[in-house]
Amino acid sequence: MIAYVHRGAEHKGAAGETLIQAALADYMGAEWENWLKEAAGRKGASGRVPDGLIRRTPHGKPYIEDFPLYFSISHSGELWVCLVAEVEVGVDIQVPKPLPYEKLAKRFFTETEAAYIRQGGLEAFFQVWTRKEAYVKYTGLGFSGMGFSSFSVVEARKRSFLDGAEAGGTGTGEDQLELVLASQVAGILMQPLVLELGQELEAVGPGLGPGLLPGEQVFGAVCGKQKQTVVVRWL
Repeated sequence: MIAYVHRGAEHKGAAGETLIQAALADYMGAEWENWLKEAAGRKGASGRVPDGLIRRTPHGKPYIEDFPLYFSISHSGELWVCLVAEVEVGVDIQVPKPLPYEKLAKRFFTETEAAYIRQGGLEAFFQVWTRKEAYVKYTGLGFSGMGFSSFSVVEARKRSFLDGAEAGGTGTGEDQLELVLASQVAGILMQPLVLELGQELEAVGPGLGPGLLPGEQVFGAVCGKQKQTVVVRWL
């Protein structure tokens, strides 16, 4: 599973399709050109990329017909990411900014998620938001087709008094509820997508270079049926 990241102002429309093709070409190597030739031949357009190669479902999920791989797209600010894998996946990234996160959580999220966000603040909001976005992108239904309050990415776990004592608490002898990020939703696994300043990442394209800028923070999440190591490459 590889997350291809690009920094630049142009990542929508034709520019976005070019970035997707660059990511797929890197992932597949020589097999990409072979697949293109076969696809072009089926469409009577030998020697060039078939028109309308990248399509979208009614809810906006990009896909390629009769293609052996799966991919998911997200962008925030100048950052764009394409997650490519051999199984169905979903991805989301968010560059944080000030917003009325408690009000938004109350409106769009579950009660459990809203409580988690009240405890953790803006960072918790973006942790929840990216996981929910990644999940609805995995399903292909998107935000418009699947209400955010219909599922939760936060769960309440019982923490015994022994846990409290080990953490320096008083140890009341009673179980307490602890709100934590869920590792899966309806059997679909979730994990963070980590982009950090100073990461030793490989640049495979003509973008502005790998890594985040000083002081830059990005929240991200990926989901799929199988938990895999996510390799990050910059286009």
